[in-house]
Amino acid sequence: MTGDDSIDEAAAWLARLNARVVSTADLEAFYAWRQAPANAAAFAKAQAAWETAGTLERDPEIARAVADALARPAEVQRWRRRGVLAALAAAAVGGVYFTLPERIRTAVGEQRIVRLDDGSRVHVNTASSVRIAFDGDTRRVILEDGEAFFEVAPDPARAFVVAAGDADVRALGTRFLVRREGGVHVALAEGRVSVSAGGATRMLEPGEAVRVTKGKIGDPAPADIAALTGWLSGRLVFEETPLITAIAEVNRYSRDPVVLAAEGYGARAVNGVFETGDRAAFVSAVGALFALRAETLPNGTIRLSE
Repeated sequence: MTGDDSIDEAAAWLARLNARVVSTADLEAFYAWRQAPANAAAFAKAQAAWETAGTLERDPEIARAVADALARPAEVQRWRRRGVLAALAAAAVGGVYFTLPERIRTAVGEQRIVRLDDGSRVHVNTASSVRIAFDGDTRRVILEDGEAFFEVAPDPARAFVVAAGDADVRALGTRFLVRREGGVHVALAEGRVSVSAGGATRMLEPGEAVRVTKGKIGDPAPADIAALTGWLSGRLVFEETPLITAIAEVNRYSRDPVVLAAEGYGARAVNGVFETGDRAAFVSAVGALFALRAETLPNGTIRLSE
């Protein structure tokens, strides 16, 4: 594949990923395409141009790829149905607004990327529910269940607030993760956010996380943001993770769970990187590591035992 081919494909992928809603199938295809170093480099270049307003017109190579994409009648007809043509136009003129459904839900193993009316993006993880409730003064999003990663478009006139259980997360132009599971977990990748619960507020710096449990907020602590957000690129990252915790994470992406039936193994550490939804690779790895036997039950459950 030539460099021009990679740039053309990167421009097309960038458009697809900036559509109103991106499907799980598209995400999986994108992860596979990006495995090639030339494709990853081309996409990084296209993404950098996209994220800097007005850069496209100063980058002839990216501008040409976008123009070529717009000029292909068959593809334009297909992209128009999915909202991608509008997304490509947004890169050139600096903004686009969509009418979104009030609630976005994902099934087990499904992920979606949703572009909001203000240009912010929400990456919705497996088995999650997000409700959009923008009004005149506040860009409000409610995380009803599961997990989402937010890339917030700056707007000093309107705060961006994510409500999750007892917690409110307030941000202006930043990137952060919110997860509801046995409480609320907030981790900050970039910028600054405030997390409020039970009358108390904590400010997070990049690389920090905080937990809210039963309405009480803890203190910010260092967090492995790359591991927490590995699912954004289709990966589960385990670093000295207890086996029982790793199994619970793998189970979030499959309707047929893995069950640990080996006493005393739950606290043993797992290290490794696995594709989301690749239950077989995970079971094979931990089975070999801990000499556990894997048995598939009639209902699809995999039982790990000595």
